[in-house]
Amino acid sequence: MEIKYLLSATIVLSSLCLPSIKSEAMTDENRQEVIKIIYKDPFFSLPKNRHYRDELIKKIHDRQLEIEQIINHP
Repeated sequence: MEIKYLLSATIVLSSLCLPSIKSEAMTDENRQEVIKIIYKDPFFSLPKNRHYRDELIKKIHDRQLEIEQIINHP
């Protein structure tokens, strides 16, 4: 899978709850599935690209925290 397609898919998956603030945030189970996909990706699975992988996973976690704060503190 090319990086641009994986990044697009990750953005879509990590922002599923953005259309409505009242919707629920991504569950831990969903997040873990996204992370598994990232680890299996040919680009991100290479040791030389681990910093890209770690940065992407960190962004997913950070975005999830932001969304949970918005949902919990209207």
